Amino acid sequence: MKILVIGASGTIGTQLADILKDVQGIEMRLATSRPDAVGELEQSYRPAEAVYADLHSVESLTNAIRGVDRVMLITPDLIDEAEVCANVVEAIQVVGCVERLVKLLTFPPGMRPADVRPEDRDMRIGYNQGLVAREVLQRHDLPVVYVNIVSTFMSNILWSARQISEQGKFVMPCPQVSTWVHPRDVAESCAALLLDKEPIAAGTVYDVSGEERLSFDDIALALSEELGFPVAHSSSDGLLHEMFGQDCDLFVRFFESEERYYAEVGTTYTYRRLTGQDSRTLSQWVAENRHACV
Repeated sequence: MKILVIGASGTIGTQLADILKDVQGIEMRLATSRPDAVGELEQSYRPAEAVYADLHSVESLTNAIRGVDRVMLITPDLIDEAEVCANVVEAIQVVGCVERLVKLLTFPPGMRPADVRPEDRDMRIGYNQGLVAREVLQRHDLPVVYVNIVSTFMSNILWSARQISEQGKFVMPCPQVSTWVHPRDVAESCAALLLDKEPIAAGTVYDVSGEERLSFDDIALALSEELGFPVAHSSSDGLLHEMFGQDCDLFVRFFESEERYYAEVGTTYTYRRLTGQDSRTLSQWVAENRHACV
């Protein structure tokens, strides 16, 4: 079986490539929209094939998809999901032989486009991206299934790695309590669906969460215990602008809306059902990434 990972140079893409490279009988093609990352992927995952794929070009995507059996599609925030997904659909139709497409999404379980308040619809990030992608893909007769992340990524903590190490401040806006998921759990969920030989009903959505429900103060305490110095949560405007730069207002707006839409979202245990394993904990993630925060 040959598997293509589109978005292979991102956080989840590299984790997925790490998993797939050790699976017997699997060939990998790793696609990135960053030309400078092709060489890194070739070196890290040899003998896997690494290619550049322009998400805005049907021809480029067709070349990436041709000759593979299954496709993992991971797209970044702040991109036009409608255009990208339409391009992927057209490329798959040109090639005509993809037996399964797995798309990574993130929106609250059961959310529909009509559930998004009009004032939140202009943000090309998070749940809006996921809803647009699913809407485009489900218009076509494709063997597509979805891994939908309904937790906060633990790797988001690294956004404020410098503030943590220099000032003892874990920076996030809009204090809230939510489940947090380890990126490896997400990648393993994707791998389980890519490798599953049994038929899966097209359009199936797998809502994946972590199992710990944590506040920002809980995160700061876990960082303090692992790093050996006091860390406190901060939502100061100055530190938020320092962390998010010119996109600060957008991210603050997004987190404010997330607080509304995700307030009732709990643990799904989908990761356990897909992999037969317990979800990784925040303490595990902090220990693994200690070097980035000191």
